[in-house]
Amino acid sequence: MRIYPLSKKALQPLSLALIISVSNYGSSAQAADAPVIVLSPAQQHVLDLSVAQDYQAAGTKGLELLEIEKADPGLRLVIANSLAWSGRMRKAELQYKVLSNSKVRKDARTGLANLYRWKGRDDEALPIYQTVLAEDPQHAGANEGLMYAKRELNPRTFVSAGAAQDSGDAKRRELSISQRWRDDTGRHIFEVSSSGTRDELPVTTAKQGEVGFAYQNLNLPLEPRLALEAQAKPKGDLFGSLKLKIDEGRLLIDIGRTNWGKSAFNARALEDGLNAAHIGLDANLHFDSGQFTEHIDIFRVSDSNVILTSRSNFIPSWRPFGHRIKPFVGIETRDVRFYSNKYWSPEDGFGTAYVGLQGEWANENWSLYGSGQVGTRLYGEAGSNWSLGMGGKLWLDKNLAVGVNLWSMASRRDNARYRAKSFSVNLEKLWD
Repeated sequence: MRIYPLSKKALQPLSLALIISVSNYGSSAQAADAPVIVLSPAQQHVLDLSVAQDYQAAGTKGLELLEIEKADPGLRLVIANSLAWSGRMRKAELQYKVLSNSKVRKDARTGLANLYRWKGRDDEALPIYQTVLAEDPQHAGANEGLMYAKRELNPRTFVSAGAAQDSGDAKRRELSISQRWRDDTGRHIFEVSSSGTRDELPVTTAKQGEVGFAYQNLNLPLEPRLALEAQAKPKGDLFGSLKLKIDEGRLLIDIGRTNWGKSAFNARALEDGLNAAHIGLDANLHFDSGQFTEHIDIFRVSDSNVILTSRSNFIPSWRPFGHRIKPFVGIETRDVRFYSNKYWSPEDGFGTAYVGLQGEWANENWSLYGSGQVGTRLYGEAGSNWSLGMGGKLWLDKNLAVGVNLWSMASRRDNARYRAKSFSVNLEKLWD
């Protein structure tokens, strides 16, 4: 998970709205005496909403304002920032570009670079930050953005160790290491990896080892990412996937052949070397009312079973607990062709509705996230349920970080109460 900090440096452009001069909104005689801030009621309302961190409303009202009134570049920048911080990237990008040669061009260009970075295009953000810094080497926002872009573009080694167990006496121990790097353009991404997994049940133990290679080309339409994994244990096998990004990431498609034994978190499935053909779809849509995401997976398992899972989630624009804490609601389902004792396959299906809260906090030295939800039965074997997750990352210096992730849940499976929990710790090393 990439968490994007909204620091005091990032908030700096907000003050530029206060440079709106009387030359735009009042008489020249007044301007000759002293600069005064003169805002129409609609303009003041937009500014007040942004200061209150109600960015959804500030962006919406700001766009309405721009349809009927001329806005000073400072106020237009506030509107652009509000659109960006409420997820309306295309509309924000248009406003930043309008301002690219205005008196607030440095902050507008920095905002545009931030947009590219948030969309995973640090390669496009980097030269924009450098252009701003060539004009103003002390620009706080551009210096901060440049640091994050370089952090993402640098080669990195990632080591992760984790453990999980559930109330069905299943246990897992896992260790992985990967190396990721880019070419000089930053648009060709390469990754090699190796992992080992040990699954245990009271009468079964299975070990699995994999090596993998992945490549993504950001120059091509759909930014395709191809991943291959070769399994050595318990028997030789080959898996792969192709991921495509449509409409700037609003829709993602994942097609491939996956290691179902590993996905199943069951030693019997791993021991049998089960695999599955897989199609996954992700949608991420922003509206004035909030953000809607949909995730659908279809697996055709090598034992002829078919698994269909879905998760629909809605985060409203309403922020009763502040900008960083977001309420959400959703529905999660799982349906199968038939029951198997080698992995979770609810014969009557599983459907639950849930509500919860999630939060993210970060700066250049650390990041922290947390999420909690409670749910109830919609159909099938589902019952009341809850889950909690949290994690964070701490940068020990500019090139070394340590992270921790914790997760716990309770639900119903196979007509009985079910519990599961997991823990992982990781080390991230960047190379200049």
